[in-house]
Amino acid sequence: MNMILLRACEVGPDGLAELSDRRFHHIKSILKAEPGRKLRIGVLNGPAGEALVEEISESRVVLRCAWNNDERCKEVFRLALILAMPRPRVLRRLLPQLVALGAAEINIVGAARVEGSYFRSHLLREEEYMPLIEDGLAQSRRTSVPSVNVIKQLRPWLEERCAGEAWRGFLLCAAEPGPVSESWLEVRNCRGAVLAVGPEGGWLDDELEYVFACGFRRISLGPQPLRTETACVAAIGATSVLRWLPSCLLRGR
Repeated sequence: MNMILLRACEVGPDGLAELSDRRFHHIKSILKAEPGRKLRIGVLNGPAGEALVEEISESRVVLRCAWNNDERCKEVFRLALILAMPRPRVLRRLLPQLVALGAAEINIVGAARVEGSYFRSHLLREEEYMPLIEDGLAQSRRTSVPSVNVIKQLRPWLEERCAGEAWRGFLLCAAEPGPVSESWLEVRNCRGAVLAVGPEGGWLDDELEYVFACGFRRISLGPQPLRTETACVAAIGATSVLRWLPSCLLRGR
């Protein structure tokens, strides 16, 4: 953990927070903190700050929290992901990585080549996936909790979503093997991006046609087919790099 995350209800009016769960064990066993040490903290969907270790025992730690209201972990560029439901064990590994890389919206969708049984996984329950989300936030020192949506039927949901205002001004991209396109460069002029990553068996042709009809553009990480984990991490990473690279480098100067 690069940040200890708290819920607002855990911090008392006096600024004290008492922890006895896995965060306590991390502070005691991994950080080996003693009274007087300062730790980086944040409130889920709230501010970041520092905490002073007031007390620590074999069963609990008491933190005195102080917030820096100028240091709110807000996202200026909003990154949304449409992810065809992978195998649950793959999704379990993937969720913390997506969050750490900055995904603000994770939409887990059905597709023709997605096993229907995947949607019966306990991992899709909030109480199961939230610890993974929090791991990603703590790793990246962010506090804005991404939304996680489970959609079995892609078409009606995508049509409604693209017709609404939520993605207005976003670059809509579908990751598919093929020649590298310059469409990705437009992300520098957008207020957000939506990246669609299909199942490991690929989208069907009619699924791709529908996605493109909704305004998505084809992007590529190269001609080779990739595993879901690789494609997601590479696509988000490439989007982040393109946003920050100086224009002269993108022009090949």
